[in-house]
Amino acid sequence: MSSPYIIAASGDSVQPRLEINDLQKNTYQFSLFVRALNEIMKPGYQPDPASWKQIGGIHGVPYERWSGDPVSSDTPDEKAEWGGYCYHASVLFPTWHRVVCLLVEQAVYNEAHKYLKEAIAAGEITGEEQDKWQTAAAELRFPFWDWTSPATGKYGLPAILHESEVTILGPRNKEEKVQNPLYSYKFDEIPEGAADQNADHKYFGSWTRTYRWPSDDRHNPTEDYDGLNRTLEKGGPDPDPVDHGQLVGFEVLRTKVANLFSFPLKAKDPKYNSAYWDYFSNTNPSAPAPASTGSAGLSSLEEPHNKIHVDVGGRGHMSDNDVAGFDPLFFLHHANVDRLYALFEYVYPQYWIKDGYVNDTGKLVDFETSVGTFTEDAGAGIDHATPLTPFRKAESKYWISDDVRGLQSGQGLTKNYTYPPIVVKGHSIEVDKPCTDAERATYRGLLQLYFGGNVRDKVVDSRAPLFRSPIGKEIPHGRAHLPGYRHFIISGDLLQYAFPGSHRLELYLDQRFISDITVLSRGNPAAIDKGGGGESDADGAGNGRRAGGAHDTERLNVLVSDAAGSPPHGQRTGVDVDRLARNVHTGRVTRHTGDRQHALAWTVRSGLAGSTKLLAYVNACVGVT
Repeated sequence: MSSPYIIAASGDSVQPRLEINDLQKNTYQFSLFVRALNEIMKPGYQPDPASWKQIGGIHGVPYERWSGDPVSSDTPDEKAEWGGYCYHASVLFPTWHRVVCLLVEQAVYNEAHKYLKEAIAAGEITGEEQDKWQTAAAELRFPFWDWTSPATGKYGLPAILHESEVTILGPRNKEEKVQNPLYSYKFDEIPEGAADQNADHKYFGSWTRTYRWPSDDRHNPTEDYDGLNRTLEKGGPDPDPVDHGQLVGFEVLRTKVANLFSFPLKAKDPKYNSAYWDYFSNTNPSAPAPASTGSAGLSSLEEPHNKIHVDVGGRGHMSDNDVAGFDPLFFLHHANVDRLYALFEYVYPQYWIKDGYVNDTGKLVDFETSVGTFTEDAGAGIDHATPLTPFRKAESKYWISDDVRGLQSGQGLTKNYTYPPIVVKGHSIEVDKPCTDAERATYRGLLQLYFGGNVRDKVVDSRAPLFRSPIGKEIPHGRAHLPGYRHFIISGDLLQYAFPGSHRLELYLDQRFISDITVLSRGNPAAIDKGGGGESDADGAGNGRRAGGAHDTERLNVLVSDAAGSPPHGQRTGVDVDRLARNVHTGRVTRHTGDRQHALAWTVRSGLAGSTKLLAYVNACVGVT
């Protein structure tokens, strides 16, 4: 039996993970990165645990033991409803994915150094050039794609992510064109369990490489990058899918991220620290909302993560949890998710998983994994010390969440990476540097501003007596009064397997788009059905629909104005506050006919690419403040 593959920090110094556009400008680093990534994607790459085939298969299919953990079981946990190793809708979502990013970073780093050593030995890199290449290799870390950047709203996906070839420096510093490993991954064999989903024209059992926004052709699909980019920019694939007014899909995305930094700086009672982590970390919180806050005011990191998966996947691999890990874009996306996690833990270091949460009766209760994993029972208790399988830090020890916590020196295990500073109004936010409480208070507001938010820190009133509850008598410290506006928070609760595959709920007022909730799921939940997880209804193509499964809960934060108000920064939502108030009755959204048809309605969409299906309008319970 082979030894476990040990995952450790890359290099011997802390270096920044660069945004992919910035990495491309660093010719030496970028050339090493491309060459290394192409190498680990080759069939038969060794060491096998560091091959793309093995790394990509950890997340979902083929539901097999990762070769880097040879002493674990060969088959999924019999009491699990999910056969992959990854955690979703779980308090371990940010920490587990931090380790898988460390794994792919280590694989690329090691292969880059191997290539450089061989090139120097062969005389292909000599003299002063050796120093440049060696410096680049030492500083190389896996890049991230910053989908919150204004460039995403203007241009969509960076060109380097959808070009089939790329120019790098080769031997003796000569430019050469090579296959772009960020464009796609070609399977040497299609993963077992990757099934064709005929009803939705998703042919994961037939497609021989990863696709983004593929057409409905089983054998030779084309990719619609124009539709992908329109979705990133505007929220839909059509040139003008809906009347968005001034609130387009990209602005909604950035608002979701800005809302992550509107949690209170400290809990009124430390017993709520784990509850705040619960609401931040995932879309399926278990803990009661912390006192005086309410769940409506808390947003999760996982939901905008879901949105990007579906926006860039269409009917392709990124939009299905079973096969998403094979798309090279998966890891650039998750490196950015990790960057947002690093910013959150920098501002809110006291919020953590701990040993569980305090329930309504004051009892400490375990967090649970709702559907289980390859190594975990459905419903098993999890906490800060739960092994993050299959990732080993030593022969007999797995990584745990405490190991990955924090990027400052002395926090957890050594990780040797950081992220470039975020500079706002002369302040430099550096997640690997010490930080005082006063600085955190400043950074909290600056990050809301940086990500295009800052509206949730404004208490607004209305001249209309139609609202269900009055404005509080006191304005909280650090918040401003904004006359003429009211902040609505609408809470949605979605079943993860309500539809076969990922799906989205979009909120409209008077047929104008306001916000959405995206559920990242998989089209074949019946593929692993070992009992204890509800009934499955599978069609002849192997597609299934599970009656149970996790819930994805998210809060939609909507700033609305009345006729007398003046919007901040010159922005308007075009939403009439009086009309909205008239159409909300005791916390329930109603459908209207006649003059106010669909005045406030959910639109459920399944699959964004090609022929988007309008599945249903549904009534939804809401919380209105």
